[in-house]
Amino acid sequence: MRPDPLGSGARRTEATLTGQAIGDKAEVANADAETPSGRKLVAVAPVAQAVSAEGSQGSEPVGLNRVSLTGPQRDSGRGWRALRTIAGLALRGDPRLALGGMWDMLRGRRVRGLNRLNAAAKACPDWYDGWIARAEPALLADWSQPVPQGVDGRPRTAPKVACLVVDDDRAGRSASVTSFIDAFPDGVIFSRQSGAPADLESVVRLAHQAGCSHLLALRAGDRVERAFGGILANAFAGEGVAASPLLYWDSDSLAAGRRTDPVVKPDWDSLLLEELDLLGSAALVRIDAAQAVLASPTLAGAQADGGGVVALQLALVQRLGALTPVHLPLILTHLAEGRPLVDERVRQQLLTDFGLRCPATPDSPWPSVSVIVPTRDQAGILQACLDGISRLDYPAEVEVLVLDNDSVEPETHALFAELVRGGRARVVPCPGEFNFAALTNLGVHMARGRLVCLLNNDVEPLDGSWLRSMVREAVAPGIGAVGARLLYPDGTIQHVGIAIGLGGSAGHVQKGVHPDEPELANWHAARRRVSAVTAACLVVEREKYLAAGGMDEESFSVDFNDVDLCLRLQQVGLINLVVPAATLIHHESKTRGIARNATQQARFDRETATLRARWGTVGYRDPWFSPLFRWQSEQCQMAF
Repeated sequence: MRPDPLGSGARRTEATLTGQAIGDKAEVANADAETPSGRKLVAVAPVAQAVSAEGSQGSEPVGLNRVSLTGPQRDSGRGWRALRTIAGLALRGDPRLALGGMWDMLRGRRVRGLNRLNAAAKACPDWYDGWIARAEPALLADWSQPVPQGVDGRPRTAPKVACLVVDDDRAGRSASVTSFIDAFPDGVIFSRQSGAPADLESVVRLAHQAGCSHLLALRAGDRVERAFGGILANAFAGEGVAASPLLYWDSDSLAAGRRTDPVVKPDWDSLLLEELDLLGSAALVRIDAAQAVLASPTLAGAQADGGGVVALQLALVQRLGALTPVHLPLILTHLAEGRPLVDERVRQQLLTDFGLRCPATPDSPWPSVSVIVPTRDQAGILQACLDGISRLDYPAEVEVLVLDNDSVEPETHALFAELVRGGRARVVPCPGEFNFAALTNLGVHMARGRLVCLLNNDVEPLDGSWLRSMVREAVAPGIGAVGARLLYPDGTIQHVGIAIGLGGSAGHVQKGVHPDEPELANWHAARRRVSAVTAACLVVEREKYLAAGGMDEESFSVDFNDVDLCLRLQQVGLINLVVPAATLIHHESKTRGIARNATQQARFDRETATLRARWGTVGYRDPWFSPLFRWQSEQCQMAF
């Protein structure tokens, strides 16, 4: 299959997908289906009136101006063969967990089974070796396969690349130079040993004079993939790629000849940049853009070393304007011993110098917040939630609204009376059939705070700082919904962001992973952009919630209402993000349970179908989730 850099010709399979819900209300389905294609996510059926009319089928959601490279999707169509590979790794990694996962799948619990198999596979010491040997060669071959003409008839031409090798390690330099020339036979090398200038501006000028269009920096010992040149030629045939000032890709570490610790990245995320070096030795800088920046006083005298290159990259990020860096979702740089161009302390200082860090406090005084807690009976669960709220270390007014949906237990009503007497909360009777969206909308309309915090009654705060961490983000310009990291009582992850398209609908990323797991930690331990977050703990400015039309009470009474809301916030140009610094315990669905009767199952199936029809989630490639991962699993698992 030939790579389609813009995703315009990628295939979709509508059949064989079974939906399951998301969030605290149900699981997400996974099936052996075509991997998402990279289509742009817009509503394709009527939504709330407040949604911008600019979002229509086939158009980019308002506020997003990016190029998304997806290439061939080899995860799809290989169902059972890939499953056998994962099962083999799982049995070697954690036999007991693997057998439990297989048993779950035999019982029809496919999502749970795959999650357990993936967790067991990751326990295998050489799971990454297996992916490199069995999956990566075909992936690289497809991406680099020569194409006579580019996309839409544009000629396929490889850019001429200059490489700056920093550091004085002679043996490492030789390895870097060899790998670079293998990938770019007509490339130009600059290094201290070869007499390159000491200042970065001179290096860039000489590269331009040599006919180079882009600059790559490697630390001595770093290597690049041999297929890189062909991959880049195909990518540059795509619209908008060559115009971007920065192109970046994924990387891993190289130690004693063995590749380890893959760093798999999403499409461009300026929020994640604060916590993860998305660029460094895994980025190309456009020469003409570099010349313009280096001529400014900000980078006067920048040295041709790691610090100078990173400063140049961040200066370009600071001046991006309408263009954003383009992401190649392939592992193309192998960092010697995992060393970056500069250590993290230096990079953090450069982020501060270029104004690329979020301030620790809002520009204006901390705003008031209304915490909205729907509930039914289970006084002990609600008490734990409210006790956590009472321990908040928040420097502004916090009001609590408890929405009572037909509680009957005496203990619950006694707690309500105590709350009202003590002025701790307003208790609002909300009789009738359970409709989470309607309850939430009512609470938001009654709220007095500038921000609203949607909080499930079975969520238990661990400390007093979580709300401050979320509000700090929610008041920033251009931010929509802010979600927290939620853990199960056993300490594993229940929610740290939602990816659209998982199982044909949507799913919780890294569900079931331990929060301290070092593998692929940027997906569960870093503040980052996501398509959606769960309403089990969600903070948003009240006016933004209302402007988006609130939750859809008719179409998503119980499931997917949070996803639909977040996608509408995103469609009008707002960014949704998750903040792991806000970590709480979620005793999932304790007051309502997870099991469904026939009526509930029918309602769930109907809401799943509506999500797919409205947002086209079947076959969608979420830019904030990597196409290198299996789209049949909520845990980040490399696709075989």
